Amino acid sequence: MLRFSRNRQKSLVLFIAVALAFNLVQQQNKKLVKTSLKKESSKKLLQYDDPLNTLGNTKSNPDSAQEFSFLNPMAGGVLPIRRFTIRGGHMFKLLNGGATSAKTVTAAAAAADDDQRNILLTVENCNGLCLESDRCDAWEFRNLTTSTRAQNETCMLFTNNETSPLEIHQAIDNNPNFVVGFAQKRAGVLKPAVQSKEDEVHVPKEKKVLYILHFHHEIIPHAYARILNEIFPSSWMTSFMDLVVITPREVSLLVAKGVNAEEIGLQGSSSLVNPFSPYDDSSRKGSNGQMSLPIARAKFPGYGGYLLVNDDAMVKFWELPSDLWFGDRPWGTFAPLQYSQQTWGERMIKKRYPYGNYKWSWYNYDSGSVALKTGAVRSNFDAALDAMKDLCRNETGITNDMDDVSVAEFCGGQSEQNVLNPYVHGGGKADILYVPGNKLGASMSRAITLFGEHDVFMEIAYPMIMNVVVPRERVLEMPICDNSIQSWRNKYDSNIVQFKPYFKKTREEGGGLQCPVIHPIKFGLEVSIAYWKDVITNSTASHCSWCTWKDTDNNAGFWTLAN
Repeated sequence: MLRFSRNRQKSLVLFIAVALAFNLVQQQNKKLVKTSLKKESSKKLLQYDDPLNTLGNTKSNPDSAQEFSFLNPMAGGVLPIRRFTIRGGHMFKLLNGGATSAKTVTAAAAAADDDQRNILLTVENCNGLCLESDRCDAWEFRNLTTSTRAQNETCMLFTNNETSPLEIHQAIDNNPNFVVGFAQKRAGVLKPAVQSKEDEVHVPKEKKVLYILHFHHEIIPHAYARILNEIFPSSWMTSFMDLVVITPREVSLLVAKGVNAEEIGLQGSSSLVNPFSPYDDSSRKGSNGQMSLPIARAKFPGYGGYLLVNDDAMVKFWELPSDLWFGDRPWGTFAPLQYSQQTWGERMIKKRYPYGNYKWSWYNYDSGSVALKTGAVRSNFDAALDAMKDLCRNETGITNDMDDVSVAEFCGGQSEQNVLNPYVHGGGKADILYVPGNKLGASMSRAITLFGEHDVFMEIAYPMIMNVVVPRERVLEMPICDNSIQSWRNKYDSNIVQFKPYFKKTREEGGGLQCPVIHPIKFGLEVSIAYWKDVITNSTASHCSWCTWKDTDNNAGFWTLAN
């Protein structure tokens, strides 16, 4: 009897061991694609010859590997951006170093000699030198092979110049060994001023949303002033949102009523800068507008969410329950989950508008330039394809945060083929994007930076990132209403101005919404001001309890600096 019991015990133990082993195999199989991608990625990283391909290759620069991770903010809230070079401004310091040296450059050493040799330069201490210098507004770091040495690190420090403002454009051959960073030392955040003690409501930063007002082009002064002092105060959620302005060139926040000259002398007195610029065609400024979100998130971390809104779009906040639309789920003004695959083909450019083998013209345009020469710079299709290959190699860790279904669909064998997946259909809108402040939002921000480094047009980059990074069950559809302002003419007529839904919704959430987001609405035109005034004073009277229209002079104390 005892012998039988022991045999049963052995059988039971053996059965449990087999069951556990089977379960382990199932778990391994479930993550097979993701695991194989990571192993493949590790092998490829070791084979890289370019020392800054990962900006942390221990083979070339162990200090950088320990201190620096690209796509993530650095000290001072600086977002490092690869594959770009600085133009404009004034370079006041040039430092050259050698990777084999044990001597690390200091601010004092940098100040003593414009052409330092035999020093150890890294991306991290190049950024540190800029932050320590009162003159420095931006830096550029290069790690290039020269004829005299295997590696040659260079750190250049720049100050802004009114006659030649700082800008960045693609480095030659989209070289990842070029890295730039903007210190944004004077950038500030606006918040509504407390009008009385009774109105004071303290909301912690992690419960608030940072509204990022993005200007594509150089600001129109009177439009900028009216947006801040008439349009926004009419419907601003005062205890829920702060405001950061981001522009191609730094502008003062003194135009905001309530921010006085004494405050403007303090740190935090100007706009953020989105310095991306095309080679030659000024009409393409702002096409890398998605970078405004990670730039703002890097400089001002800790918010519960980040809402990027172009200057010609508006949100009717009173139509959107904040717990859903400004919670932990992202959304954009395009139709998500509507994509296909597209095989690479040689593009054709016909006359000014480059219709070619890709159905939407923007895929045929050059990435970073609209010079009408095939092959002058990569097309947006090629740039998006390269960005997806980088993402799927998992140098960024983005695939670690993606679900297994998405990794298998978008990276399972696709990264090395010339097939763009997802291929988003042309005509999509990318005028507003909400990204939560949680882990998912951080992963999206890294993906946006990666696509920005490849200079992918924002209306291609936004929906690609949403489809690839965001799990299906977390997707929200935000209906956007569109209207051609050409039909408005010069006089406001409520019978003519009709914003209509741009795409058909496929999800129940938000199904009852009418037109919570509208585009385009150009506040440099009086007809747009008249339209928004009508929205606030008439059509929303029964829906928005806090909305009220006041002319600029009656909003004299609305804003103050938040930092």
